[in-house]
Amino acid sequence: MWRLSNKMVREFRKITRDYGGMNCSDIARIDWTDIKQVKAFYRDSSSRRNECCSVIAKTVEILEGLLADYGLKRGVQKYVNGRTAS
Repeated sequence: MWRLSNKMVREFRKITRDYGGMNCSDIARIDWTDIKQVKAFYRDSSSRRNECCSVIAKTVEILEGLLADYGLKRGVQKYVNGRTAS
């Protein structure tokens, strides 16, 4: 599992490189402690929320590929459904 998680972290760094960091605040470029910025982020369709969704989509694609490569897709599905992964 360490190899899988390490690979995912490396891939996520690549995905987020242009944002200056891997944290949500780096990607969204808002101060999450500022209520006005947070409201604008969720209300304004032209906010950086689209960037966040793009990062999530890219991350899901990478993770899905990694899980398939490691043969873990079935086990993860069991875990997601509330059972212990095999």
